[in-house]
Amino acid sequence: MKRMICTLAGLAMLIWMCPPAQAESRGQLLRNLDWELTVDNSSTTGGTAVTVEYLSSKGDESVISRESIEIRLVPGSERVRLFFSKPGRGVKRIIIEVDPPAGATIPVDIVQNGSMAVTIQGYGRLVFEAVD
Repeated sequence: MKRMICTLAGLAMLIWMCPPAQAESRGQLLRNLDWELTVDNSSTTGGTAVTVEYLSSKGDESVISRESIEIRLVPGSERVRLFFSKPGRGVKRIIIEVDPPAGATIPVDIVQNGSMAVTIQGYGRLVFEAVD
C-alpha cells in the first residue's frame, strides 16, 4: 500500500511540474505548395533561431513521427525570407518555433496563397494543419 501511494505521489509531482503546451493553432497550409517564412530581425542585434518540424503519420493514425526538421538562423539587424518545399503527402502538422533574443519582439509572415502576419514576443510556437 505504501509503495502504491509513493508511486502515485511521484506521478502526481511529475504531472504537476510539467508546463502546459504553449502552442497556438494558426490555421492550415497546403501540402502541394511551397511556402515561405519572412522573419524581420532588424530591430535586434542578436540572432533568431527558426525551427520547422513536419509531423506525419504512416499507416496507423495513432503513431506520429517527425518527418523532417529544418533549423535556420536569422542574423541580427536583418530581414530574411526563408523558403520551404512542399510538406509531403504524409505530413499532418507543421510546427514553426521562433526563438528571438531575450526580450525581443519579432514580426513573422507566413506566405502561401496569401500572407499571415504574426508578432512573436519572447518565444513563439505556431502550429499549422497540413491539408490537401
